[in-house]
Amino acid sequence: MKKIVSIMLFACMAVAVQAQNAEAVSGDDSQFSVQTNSFWSNWFVSLDVNYNMFYSNEEKGLSDKPGLLDGSRSTAGLSLAVGKWFTPAIGLRTRLNGFWGREVTPDAKGSLKNTDHNSFKYWDIQEQVLFNLHNLFLGYDADRKWNAIPYFGFGLTRNMSVNDIAHGYSVGLLNTFKVNERMAVNLELGYNVSDDNLSDAASSSHKNYATSPALTDRNFSVGVGLTYNFGKTTTWSK
Repeated sequence: MKKIVSIMLFACMAVAVQAQNAEAVSGDDSQFSVQTNSFWSNWFVSLDVNYNMFYSNEEKGLSDKPGLLDGSRSTAGLSLAVGKWFTPAIGLRTRLNGFWGREVTPDAKGSLKNTDHNSFKYWDIQEQVLFNLHNLFLGYDADRKWNAIPYFGFGLTRNMSVNDIAHGYSVGLLNTFKVNERMAVNLELGYNVSDDNLSDAASSSHKNYATSPALTDRNFSVGVGLTYNFGKTTTWSK
């Protein structure tokens, strides 16, 4: 896992450096030119309300599992992100997510559906690389109403209920719907994978971590919210 995190860190740094130093490959009027911006241009901040569905490694091999929307698996959450677009197609953001989770671990009777014992408090911070597919393949258009933006990232999660830290990575799809030059509505689908310190940290051993998805702690999320763009938002320069 350390190798994966190191590779992703290097990839993020490379993307940022390459994007910031890219030169235009065609004239300023070309919507497909690779253009950069000043440091203070094209920043954004996002606030989302999300619905999270947790899967723990303790579920492996157990029956009578709760459903996807069952209250013993799912809970509401919040996320705050700050980021910058280095080119019309490539950006970075730092995203903080939390704060109520589910362990989905068996109780004394072996049931996974007891909601009295499995809640925990946590926060998750991720550094994520964003790719605007519309701008990448269709060219930059300041008036475009919908942008599809897949992302990947890595970071840390702290389980505050047991005072332990897990590491992991994330992938997802961010959809933005333009309201005006400054505001957009977000619809985001996300998938986080953490090591087995996130859920039931006191009994985690890490012996078989990452040998299969079932041995990790996972979180599916659906979020809606708003993005506010600040700085210069439509001017791109060489």
